[in-house]
Amino acid sequence: MKYMIMTFGSAQQGLATMGREWMVEMIKFMTTLDEDLKKSGEYVSAEGLADGSQAKTVRFVNGISVATEVRYAETTESRGCHWIVDV
Repeated sequence: MKYMIMTFGSAQQGLATMGREWMVEMIKFMTTLDEDLKKSGEYVSAEGLADGSQAKTVRFVNGISVATEVRYAETTESRGCHWIVDV
């Protein structure tokens, strides 16, 4: 069965406010998780995402996808990245 592991952060604070030590530890954690999932054979894929402020709404108009600047909803949390695992 496939699962998604997601990371979330504060869209209001942003990563820049977290400090260098926090960033180094987070990158170390994420790298270790990535390596462990690959070694165990459970890794399917992983993706990092752009900041939520760059999000667009995509609608289909007459069979053509159209991206707009209109946000679907305001949020205080932002998804940072995800892993897909098969376990």
